[in-house]
Amino acid sequence: MPQRNFPEYGPIQRRRGPVRPRPMATPMRDDGYTGATIPMRAPARRATPPAERRRSGSGWWWKAPLIMLALTIGAALAGLTWLDREYTNRIYPNVALQGVNLSRMTLDEAQRSVEARYGAFLEQPITITYQGRVWEPTPEELGIHVNLRRAVTEAYNLGRGNGLVENVRQVASIYQQGYDLPLRVTVDGAMLHAYLQRIAAEVEQPGVEATLSIEGAQAVASDSINGRMVLIDETAADILRALRSLEPQAITLRTSEVKPQLTTASIAEARRTVEAMLASPLQLRFQDTTYELDQATIAGMIVLQRMTQDNGVVLNAQLDQAKLEKWVTRLADRIGRSSVEPRVAWNGGNLQIIREGRIGYRLDVPRTVEMING
Repeated sequence: MPQRNFPEYGPIQRRRGPVRPRPMATPMRDDGYTGATIPMRAPARRATPPAERRRSGSGWWWKAPLIMLALTIGAALAGLTWLDREYTNRIYPNVALQGVNLSRMTLDEAQRSVEARYGAFLEQPITITYQGRVWEPTPEELGIHVNLRRAVTEAYNLGRGNGLVENVRQVASIYQQGYDLPLRVTVDGAMLHAYLQRIAAEVEQPGVEATLSIEGAQAVASDSINGRMVLIDETAADILRALRSLEPQAITLRTSEVKPQLTTASIAEARRTVEAMLASPLQLRFQDTTYELDQATIAGMIVLQRMTQDNGVVLNAQLDQAKLEKWVTRLADRIGRSSVEPRVAWNGGNLQIIREGRIGYRLDVPRTVEMING
């Protein structure tokens, strides 16, 4: 068969006989092959530890929080800077002082607003009354002080000059729910007590004790009068409670009634005793004769003494025992007589009474004193 060329496939050659397969590990032979096996060695590679393989591609994770923190701080600083520039010399919005809105106000404007709201309280916070009397002390006399400038300055400083974290916290709180600062009132306790003590000097009255005396042969008594004491601590406590309202308040002066030791009731028994003693003369009868202890003499014998009992101090009236015994002794000398022995004559053994004897007697002084005391 003549040889033909095919342009698309090249010259056609006759297929050789079947090719016997050879082992894959045996290298192909060429003219320079000696028949020896050629060793094959792969290039050496360093084994990667498991820990390094795990860290590979993940070393950036710890930087994320730092990046977020830096972004947060930057945003906070930018926000605070913008607020400070936007409200230069003005209080931030949504800030109030004791209910007075101070948003966007300067310090002077804020102070005037607070004064307009609480002016009556700042001028006359407390009025004191008692039984129709009125005292109108100034705040300075009571030691009351309200520092408005300090209060509005505190409102202005919210979100400013307190450190980054505190400023951010305050600004966030103002934005979310507003900020209402309290108006602080300070009180000098010593000045408050001193003013109340001056009022006490005008109001207090000492108690007057009941009296009982004997003038001539008459009992003369006077009733007791209760005193009045100002309760300074209790009144001061009422004033401090009233100041919390930040509105003018009228306070009633607290007082307490003071009873004297010797009251009208505690001399009542002694008065009845004296009046009974002086109601009439005291008559003593011996045999057919009457002896009289007159009222003037009785009045001179009466002694009035204070005595302390379980229910308090009372007045006791009784006769002076020494004076009474002296009077009874003089009476005994008047009415007593001594005994006389009879006289007799011997008359040669025939006794004869020539003078009658007499039986004597003497007033029993202790018994008579006891009877008079009755």
